[in-house]
Amino acid sequence: MIGILLLFSIGIVSAAKESQRADTCVTPEDELRIEQDTTFCPGRYRVSSIMIEADNLTLDCNGAEMEGDLRRVGISMTRNQNVIIKNCGLAGYRKAIAINGGSRIKLVNITLSYNVVGLHTSGATLIDSTGVTFVDNENNGINQPAVLEEKIRGETIQAGFDNQPTEEAVKLFRLEEQNQSLVLENVSVEKYLTIENSKQSTITTVITPLTDIENLIMYEHVPKNIADNASKIEFDKSAVVIREDPDFMIPIGRVTVKSKITVKYKIGKKVNIFQELPVTLVASQRQEEPELLPVPEIFEEEEAEPFFSRGLLQIGLLSLIVLVSYVLYRFEKRYI
Repeated sequence: MIGILLLFSIGIVSAAKESQRADTCVTPEDELRIEQDTTFCPGRYRVSSIMIEADNLTLDCNGAEMEGDLRRVGISMTRNQNVIIKNCGLAGYRKAIAINGGSRIKLVNITLSYNVVGLHTSGATLIDSTGVTFVDNENNGINQPAVLEEKIRGETIQAGFDNQPTEEAVKLFRLEEQNQSLVLENVSVEKYLTIENSKQSTITTVITPLTDIENLIMYEHVPKNIADNASKIEFDKSAVVIREDPDFMIPIGRVTVKSKITVKYKIGKKVNIFQELPVTLVASQRQEEPELLPVPEIFEEEEAEPFFSRGLLQIGLLSLIVLVSYVLYRFEKRYI
């Protein structure tokens, strides 16, 4: 009887632990290693390099949407078996899902959009990818049809991308000649591409100062593959056309720490996120140092001679003259 109760208690504890494990979600993060059944917490995450490192497991993204930087892999596995990945959205990866070897892999309710490669497979067998929807990937990776136009009509798709200022872009704006300095280390710059109805694109730049900055200025370099003329770009703020190539300057002024400055502009076509993208430079007008006036020379004033001393000297000279005159008079009187 005691043995039965003990087994029953162990069963209850095990069931409770399993229930607790099922109710606990995991927040996706860079280089996360999946070694057992895992459920992600719902939300939107900018992560990459999630690795599945065990067999016989299920990764349930639970509706989580993950974004990459177009350089790294989203979820990868190597020579794993009996793995299910479901309920995921991955966008902006070099390879959204990479399966290297292994077998009996099932992908359920997954959307792969705006990746260089949606699904990459190498040496793997028995992959069920019928539950994958591909949206505007440059290369889907396997022979899966791209999503039909009517499925995405009316939708808005947004993808973040990195701001990567180059020396060439810095030279274009000739900041030194204008007595300006880059302040990229003092700000956070986020950039987003939004495509609406596959006909219009919006570039959004969000600048968050990390310290108070005087006279903040934003410069935007737009590659010709996006717009070949400044007239084809419509800003939501006052922008000065520097070159028709096009390059722009947006004066912002004084900003305080952690305030957010959002600048948007529209382009009347669908922008390809895999080509060269706009670059933002953030600069500050250097304060001109006041011109230093020449230091006047300091002369030592001659000490004024007391009036009394000058009077005695004059009296002495006068007395001497009188005495000499008297001696000459007496001499003349005596010998003449």
